[in-house]
Amino acid sequence: MQKSLQSAAIVVGIAAAISSLVAALFFAVAAVVGNGQTPAATTTILLSILALGWGMGLGMALSGWRAREGKPSPALPLMRPWVPLLLMVPLLLMGEFIKGGALAPILIPPIHVVVSLLPALAVAGIAIRPLQRAGMTMRLRDLIVNLAFGALVATGLAIVVEGIASLSALFAGAAGAMLLPGGDEALQELFQAVEQVTVAEDPTQFLSMVYSPALVLALGIVVAVITPLIEEVCKSLGVLLTGSAWPGLTRSHAFALGVLAGAGFSLTEALFNGAIGLPDVWAGLVALRGGTAVIHALSTGLMGLAWYEILRRPAQPLRFAGFAAAGICLHGFWNTLGGLNALTGIQAMIGDPADPLASISGLAVVTGGLLAMTFAVALVILVMLPNRLAQESGLEGVSVPCHEPVPLARAGE
Repeated sequence: MQKSLQSAAIVVGIAAAISSLVAALFFAVAAVVGNGQTPAATTTILLSILALGWGMGLGMALSGWRAREGKPSPALPLMRPWVPLLLMVPLLLMGEFIKGGALAPILIPPIHVVVSLLPALAVAGIAIRPLQRAGMTMRLRDLIVNLAFGALVATGLAIVVEGIASLSALFAGAAGAMLLPGGDEALQELFQAVEQVTVAEDPTQFLSMVYSPALVLALGIVVAVITPLIEEVCKSLGVLLTGSAWPGLTRSHAFALGVLAGAGFSLTEALFNGAIGLPDVWAGLVALRGGTAVIHALSTGLMGLAWYEILRRPAQPLRFAGFAAAGICLHGFWNTLGGLNALTGIQAMIGDPADPLASISGLAVVTGGLLAMTFAVALVILVMLPNRLAQESGLEGVSVPCHEPVPLARAGE
């Protein structure tokens, strides 16, 4: 199975590189025709597509090929998390200074790609450095492959599964509504109202129409339950595959691989969500996505521990359930708070134009404070949990064998 995983890394990496070229070409054509994006946003999205496909994709393919050929990979240096954070601050300031200038379409894209990657490297360093210091050996290709898995494989798989789940829920909801008295007529009235609304000309009319308790509840279930469940399973599949291929996987490796996959997933979100914010709210969105990297990394690290438990201790399913629930609930709680913030913004848009402050309740303050508290707690856990694992696991000095042709010798041998 080890060889199969290495071959899969080659195929997926090459496919990602080719797909990124096709996607970049279509996006460039759409930009020429007119997609409503600013020139800086257009070039930034283009470079983001290529950075994922060629940077992550070809990195994964090369790592898989070298592993199949038996070529060694250098050990991953001790990752100092403060270095990426120190680099991020001046780059954000530089981007803010030039984002409205004539050179923005040229200079902003590489700055954006780098500042999107730095938080992922920082959270990886926070989680992995204590484990390395305790004796866990990790190779450079482990970093590349697992970041790429989260950024490409997990993201793509999650999009597909979430799309299928959303469509299924939509059809099920429509079918259920038609069974209710007057449900058929109500659905027809809704569809007619949607057709009559021009969102670009009057977005507030559309928002007021869809801002209903039933729809808010349905979206809440999707955002807080379904999406976190799907994404955490997709992001952590690499740990499950690695554990299935190698019985010697430790709890520390399982956690580290989950953290890397979560960091890679957050990288993809940061690349495209941040680019959409150009030029007005670019720095704020990039900083927000950087904070979300902590949530993604910790939640998937916990899912990695869950898979370890079910693979190595199947007679104790409660341990699997505990770690899995912790990771999914953390993600879901974060999404819930973000969704409540978004609802506050919608309420402000459809509120009284003469008194806009009256439309903004204390909900924004409460959810904002809870978001900050959740981030702080997650960061503390991300710092403390690796030290706990290093003390408990009796670490073996082996690299993750899914990316090596043969297991390395244990430390001291």
